[in-house]
Amino acid sequence: MKTSHPDSSPTQTDGRYSLAPQAMAARRQPAVGIVAMAPQQWLTEGFDICYSTIDGRWGPMLAASTPVGLCHLAFADRPDLALQRLRSLFAGAHLVERATATHQAAATNIGGCDAPCDISLHIAASPFQLDVYTALLTVDAGSTIGYARLAALARHPGAQRSVGTALGRNPVAVIVPCHRVVPACGRVGHYRWGEQRKAAMLDWERSHTL
Repeated sequence: MKTSHPDSSPTQTDGRYSLAPQAMAARRQPAVGIVAMAPQQWLTEGFDICYSTIDGRWGPMLAASTPVGLCHLAFADRPDLALQRLRSLFAGAHLVERATATHQAAATNIGGCDAPCDISLHIAASPFQLDVYTALLTVDAGSTIGYARLAALARHPGAQRSVGTALGRNPVAVIVPCHRVVPACGRVGHYRWGEQRKAAMLDWERSHTL
């Protein structure tokens, strides 16, 4: 199993979270930056969000974005329920069905393209959740990490139970790779969109990692 380099810890500047340069170089993966969405933004009436369905390697996904970046990515086995979920998350927003360049970048990255795109995420999350999601971005494809180790990497040692809760609320599936977190017993573990899908994702990543 690959381990994260000590220099690959997340950094934060003016509310924008990103990977340290050392981690970006080592991972050979797209640079992913996280911008925290202010509460007044997703609660404001008329806040514009564009959404579309994209073809993912492990099933169709509903992508949604603001002008800042990708704010939602979820498997859409039931498109009607996926859209209903999006509407409930952003009840005050003005949702527009329109594919964007951000959605295309997401599709490129989750498809395992040899030339992935850098992408910005604009997500609604607590500071603790942002720490967890940012730490997850340092976990290489083809690797897995335990809950306790992830809690330490996120600089919240001992908070593995809260880490599990944060993973269950991950707003951007696959790109924020919560599927790479596994229990200490060695099993694949729980996944919101199915353990079989999670196992397939991990197997594919292991077999396609340099």
